Amino acid sequence: MSRAVHLVAVSACTPVGLSAETTAAAMRAGTTRLALQPQLRDLQGEPIWAARSSRLSTSMPLPKRIAVLATTALAELLDKLSVESPLPDGCVVQLALAEPRPGLELAQQTTLLGEIAKYGSARASALQVVAASAPATGHAGALAAMAQGADRIRKGEAELCIVGGADSYLERPSIDWLEAEQHLSRPGRQGGMMPGEAASFVALASEPMRRALQLPALAQVRGVATTHESRSWSSAEGLLGESLSEAIHSATADLHWPEDAIHATYGDLNGEQLRRDDWVFASLRTAPLFAHAGDLISPSPFCGDSGAASGALACTMAVASFRRRYALGPRALLLGASWTGLRVACVLEDSGGGCHG
Repeated sequence: MSRAVHLVAVSACTPVGLSAETTAAAMRAGTTRLALQPQLRDLQGEPIWAARSSRLSTSMPLPKRIAVLATTALAELLDKLSVESPLPDGCVVQLALAEPRPGLELAQQTTLLGEIAKYGSARASALQVVAASAPATGHAGALAAMAQGADRIRKGEAELCIVGGADSYLERPSIDWLEAEQHLSRPGRQGGMMPGEAASFVALASEPMRRALQLPALAQVRGVATTHESRSWSSAEGLLGESLSEAIHSATADLHWPEDAIHATYGDLNGEQLRRDDWVFASLRTAPLFAHAGDLISPSPFCGDSGAASGALACTMAVASFRRRYALGPRALLLGASWTGLRVACVLEDSGGGCHG
């Protein structure tokens, strides 16, 4: 019999907050850091709209930016996990990073991962920080790492798993690439993303480990599934939500309807038309599963597109809604869609048992 998987801690470092709680509160209040960035310009020389962390210098190199964001968020998570008891030996942090792109090639990712790993081992000698296992990269990377961690806990192969994501686009090579690939928002383009930067982590634990570390049960992972979209972002048909629908159906397979309806959906919509199409078609295919079909909450209007951090940030938003009792119901669906085709759906259920809505 598979074991329950609890979400026991979350953390975040974003343009709107330096912790999970302040980030969620700022987004709940509608605070945004999206603004014209004179130091970041498109290929026509016009400043772009983006969200930047005010604590990081505009001249800081991209790998360093991501490393600072990630170590800040990781510090918060480790503080939350080790309040009462030390972490168990052999604890591994799986970090999802972006798909390699100009400004963030594999060599640069290796360098920044090494810097984050150095910080992790300084905090706890047995702590290892590694890149999330394939295919956990891009927008859906952190949720894919969650799927892997939850599976290990359910099978009894692990008691505690830490996963997360970190990303930033705020350097010229990445901006030029975004525009060349027609991802960037600019006048005359229907849809487009506004770049941002963020890092976020999530800790998953079995019930025995949660009790041993005296940690709260913030939510339970009821189901999680990964699929791969075979249609290209540049295909003539566009994206029709087929693989995303499959992921949603798989993640919700063990729920009972209508009493287990989904009450809120969190995802990585960022203004891109194709990403919006993918979600709209998927929501139409899976509409009976939702108490509020069609609504999707994203951190992008507040933090800009947060790339590989998107999935863990979605967890942070969902957990905050449970803890602060503004959730419309006890179940939330988290969605991720990477540019390389990875699709992930995850169902979280409130462990608090309080009132909602």
